[in-house]
Amino acid sequence: MKIFLTGATGFIGHSVLSKLVLDSKVEKIYCLVRNNNEHTLLSNKNVEFLKGSLEAIKKFKSELLDSTHVIHCAADASFSANRLSCEINFKSVESFCEVLQESRKLKNFVFLSSIGAVDRHKFDFCSNKLNEESKLFPKSNYGKSKKKAEEIIYRSKLPYTIIRPSWVWGKGMRLNSHVAVLKRMAFKKSLVSKVDFPGKVSLINVEDLANGIKTIVDNPCENRVIYGATESISIGRIFKIFNPSVKQIKVPRIMHMIRFVHGFLPISISNLFANYLHCESETFSKLIKYKFKKIESEAKEIKLIKGPIVITGANSGIGNCLAKKLDSVSDLILIDKNVEKLKEFYVQKVIKIDLSKECQIKEKFDNEIKNKNVYALINNAGVGLKGGLDDLTFEQMSLIIDVNVKGPLLLTKLLLGKILKNKGVIINISSSVAFSPLPGMSIYSASKSFILNWSEALSYELSNDDVKVYTVCPSGTNTNFQKSANVRVLKGGKGLLRPEEVASRIVNKLINKNNSKTFVLGLPSIILIILTRLLPRNTSLKIWGGLFAKAR
Repeated sequence: MKIFLTGATGFIGHSVLSKLVLDSKVEKIYCLVRNNNEHTLLSNKNVEFLKGSLEAIKKFKSELLDSTHVIHCAADASFSANRLSCEINFKSVESFCEVLQESRKLKNFVFLSSIGAVDRHKFDFCSNKLNEESKLFPKSNYGKSKKKAEEIIYRSKLPYTIIRPSWVWGKGMRLNSHVAVLKRMAFKKSLVSKVDFPGKVSLINVEDLANGIKTIVDNPCENRVIYGATESISIGRIFKIFNPSVKQIKVPRIMHMIRFVHGFLPISISNLFANYLHCESETFSKLIKYKFKKIESEAKEIKLIKGPIVITGANSGIGNCLAKKLDSVSDLILIDKNVEKLKEFYVQKVIKIDLSKECQIKEKFDNEIKNKNVYALINNAGVGLKGGLDDLTFEQMSLIIDVNVKGPLLLTKLLLGKILKNKGVIINISSSVAFSPLPGMSIYSASKSFILNWSEALSYELSNDDVKVYTVCPSGTNTNFQKSANVRVLKGGKGLLRPEEVASRIVNKLINKNNSKTFVLGLPSIILIILTRLLPRNTSLKIWGGLFAKAR
């Protein structure tokens, strides 16, 4: 069996290829890719990568005629794309069919169409599931291009299987895909996510779709159309799955009547109230020879950020809260010198590093991080010790400078190339004490002043590279910091921020990527910083010194 596959580096095509390379019956896989550098992780002795585009399919006529199966996954998949950009979706099929007319080996042309090629007539009131007999009334340019492609295949008289995937979800999905957008809305507790919308949509996990395609290749279902779906679920329920803490209101029964006028509304509105994209799923479910994945049990697999995100100081405090909140958002690389509280994250990447040791940072980077496609870095780890210059030893002062200053500098330098490539995010955790000298903890406050000034300067240096650099300056936070720094804490942590609260603000910055570069957390500190900036510096110094002596 020899296979010609398009879209092998894409979301669905990559998963299909990973299944095919394990099939002993497959002798050869020709993979059409745009860039030779895109397939480094897909190399296999039976795989031959062909550099080219869908516009130049005829260039690979000999490989096509040598293939027993053609699987066409590649497409312009944007529903908002204009008519001209979507033409490749059917023109590529025209080229395939023209070449394959000469084939004596072809057993099946497997074409990935879309449920968007079907949609519904304005007088179809969404009472029944979409099925193989449903008429096609696509509304988007993308759907219309897929419908044209299907018609070309019908006329070609080639042996075919057309698969119309519903909403596909899973690891590696596009961040602007339907399911990822719904998760983002639920994560942010948007107003829309607080409504229990009744409209059902059909879904399928990308691995289940790939396994179904592999089964079709092994046992061809020639000349038929199959919907790629394994379950159907309401939009409101999807929001609840992604964020169980969201409190939802029921949609009044009268709003269900929207299904009778959906033809005059945008599809995005119709989906919320009517079973607009609800299709039959039994056929495809039977193709999968194991229990298929359900979105309710696999919600964490859907990531909002194509990570990983590196978090330092992840074992406790703010860092640990960040890890818990970002676990369902992105893949993580968690760094700390103690990792006993990170056992639940071992499915991610947990690296034991003492950030006060430069050689250890470089060694661990080369061995465990260098080949990772890092999107974001959160420099959270920090050390503080109470005492003036005469109170602290050289070793203690060096520890503060190494962890608070040299560690973030070195790690950022090592990861900068990856973050630049991904147009990612750098978040540096400073402190509210960075804005003024702090007698009694002068080395610590100076180290945080360094982070504040360096981080703000870095945000300007990288402003033309679409990389966001945020500086977070929290007030005192109820973590292990106070205990390790030998700082007195009021009973119950009174007056201190909760680490969960600080982590939530940081996560919002990471996901929303707004323009506010520096922010202070804690109203008392904000007021104090404003006042001390208005006062003479000597007066400000006396205020901070007096407050620290009294409170600490």
